[in-house]
Amino acid sequence: MDVLEQQIADGLEARRTGLKLYIGGDNNLYTQDDIDQETAMTETMIQSIIDVEDPMKQQAEAAFAEGIEEQKELELVRLGSGLVGFPISAALAGADLVSLPILLARGAITAEEGKVAETILKQFENMPSAYVGAQLKDVVKGMGYSQETVDAFGEGYLAGELLAITSSALPGLKLAGQGIKKVAEGVSNYAAGAPARVAERGTGMTLRSGIDPTELVDDTIVAIQKLSGGATGKRTKTGQYIGAPTGLDSPQKLAALRRKMEQFTVEGEPGRFWYERSSKAILDSVGGDVEDADKLIQAIAILSPSTPVKNNMDFALQAFSQWKAGEPIRTGMYPTAMTKKLEQVFAGQPWEGRKTNNFYVNLMREIDPSRVQGVTTDIHMMRAFGFDTDSPTTAQYDFVEKEVKRIADKFGWEPQQVQAAIWVTQKAKKENRPVELTKYDFADAIGDNLGQVSWESIPGSTSSHMPEMFSAPMEQQAEYHVAVSKAFIDDSGNDILAKHVGVVSPRDFEAPGFFEGKVSPGTQTQIAIPRQYKSEGRFLEPGAINLVNKYNAMRALLLKQDAAAWHLPKYKAKYVKNYNGYDVDIGRTLTEDEIEALGKALIEKSGNPYLAPISTDKGVRIVNFDKDVDNKEFLQMAKQVIAESDLGDVKLVRVQSEGDFYTNDWSKSPNGEDYFRYISGEGSSDLSAGDRVLIEEIQSRIDDIDADFSAKYGWSLNEGINANFRRQSTEVNTGSPDSVPGGGQ
Repeated sequence: MDVLEQQIADGLEARRTGLKLYIGGDNNLYTQDDIDQETAMTETMIQSIIDVEDPMKQQAEAAFAEGIEEQKELELVRLGSGLVGFPISAALAGADLVSLPILLARGAITAEEGKVAETILKQFENMPSAYVGAQLKDVVKGMGYSQETVDAFGEGYLAGELLAITSSALPGLKLAGQGIKKVAEGVSNYAAGAPARVAERGTGMTLRSGIDPTELVDDTIVAIQKLSGGATGKRTKTGQYIGAPTGLDSPQKLAALRRKMEQFTVEGEPGRFWYERSSKAILDSVGGDVEDADKLIQAIAILSPSTPVKNNMDFALQAFSQWKAGEPIRTGMYPTAMTKKLEQVFAGQPWEGRKTNNFYVNLMREIDPSRVQGVTTDIHMMRAFGFDTDSPTTAQYDFVEKEVKRIADKFGWEPQQVQAAIWVTQKAKKENRPVELTKYDFADAIGDNLGQVSWESIPGSTSSHMPEMFSAPMEQQAEYHVAVSKAFIDDSGNDILAKHVGVVSPRDFEAPGFFEGKVSPGTQTQIAIPRQYKSEGRFLEPGAINLVNKYNAMRALLLKQDAAAWHLPKYKAKYVKNYNGYDVDIGRTLTEDEIEALGKALIEKSGNPYLAPISTDKGVRIVNFDKDVDNKEFLQMAKQVIAESDLGDVKLVRVQSEGDFYTNDWSKSPNGEDYFRYISGEGSSDLSAGDRVLIEEIQSRIDDIDADFSAKYGWSLNEGINANFRRQSTEVNTGSPDSVPGGGQ
């Protein structure tokens, strides 16, 4: 009987008896007894495998050193899972990772190597702490890391080594501790870059068995990804990865795409917190009202298809303002279909898309952190990943989402942060602009719509209320300004009036005010005022104008102001004749002395006692509110005053400012009656019940403050001013307009 006949006979006998045979590289069959008799479980054998010269050793050690240097605990876990485990698996594993006999049959390893490997597998099964893992843990511990970090590293190493070698050879193996939980992020992340590393070193590298490692490594990666629940791995018969761009049909191409996306992530890091910034800005702009923030974000999501960020925010602010002002809603790229959805949202019927729309969920990040973050996949993400279609299929969406989450796990980021970084990088490359410009988010878009309500707290001269304050020391005026400002704030620090009226107001800032020739403490409240729908930016949204007028007039009435003003600058006018002011940028707010000198010079040059510089966070604006004054002449006058001022380096930019200015003579209208029509709208001369209740409640707070300062500094009170709003209660209703009797609109 020749050798082949003997092998066939032995094979049939083994099949009948259930005896397991191993085919060696010498084509001979070996039984388990043969292997056990010829192999001893010694440290020397373990070390013989560890000492195998591997083509990835340098890269693995370099990556490990980098992780140590950056002291990233999670990186230690990942590197631990691959540093030794993956090189060994590359030497031992094949396409199917089924068992050692298949590896032997393929000639991937020699019979001797197979015997040693089998022994090591048993050694690991009985001793999970593993000699090498223990050694590496000692090294990490010696570097000064905490025991928790050392343990995490050891578990990560153990998971990577054991899973890569034993997942199918010993399917019943139970990994100790949390090691198995590190598999997906440990093994697959390390393996992702392996094909590229091998390819870069050339195909001439060989393992100890004498074979080229490239195919082995590629196949191992696919197998490991499948075993560890990896992000990507399913392929068609042609090799095409399911859901991937057409032509992505090999591990090398997948690795190249992953390198590209990781590089995009790094380049786009300035936009990493795109959703967090947007979410926080939206919540802040509605005074911390979670329900209003939710509605506004639903509106943004509904209006987002085929719409750039700025236009998207404009549309949403238009809809929000229309709703708050009680006006019909009409806006968006597709107004007929979108308006119906918007009406339902504002009526309190949740938009169905909020359950499945990742864009909505991502924007809710700072409002409802409990939501599980998915991955927004739009046309920019599709292009970044190499797709030539605009709308992803379910498989394509899954591919992108899983790949983004893989990078998030690797970088220690959240999925929406990786997506945002890739998104801004893709836009930057497409538009040939720096990432700093393409990271424009909804916080920026709200900022581009901000107007200013300017207000001081010293009562107007026509009110004869606490007139001594006009000549009081600035410290006393500032003390009063701080105190009376708090009358408008709820316990959470939010603006009661803004919440009641429904204006979108992200913040205010303190800066000196100037009126009627006198400088005094002042505040600039910023309010988002969008352009009118389909007006091409020429006009402001009427509903938003009604809201800001109401807010401004209510505050002026309560503070007993002789005048009230607001404005919104536009830096590009359609016609030169429309420029009616200057933005004076000196990089800071003006001092009290500077704004007083500038204000007095403007009054002297113009002859208008009401003309006043408006503070900004970078300087002032000088605006012509008088329609009877020619804009060209006004700008010439203002430019001359600025040139003669002592403000240092000035950046002067013309603006077309829209806004309003209105007055009340308290000697004739002691209850602020001239402001009523701006509060009620539609030219009404009376107040709604809801508005009246809120005015009375805030007024009672101010009365208490005025009484305290009158007693402290001897300031005279005029009890006849706002007498119709005087009441005893000092408890302010901070709810929505609808929660106040009679409603708020």
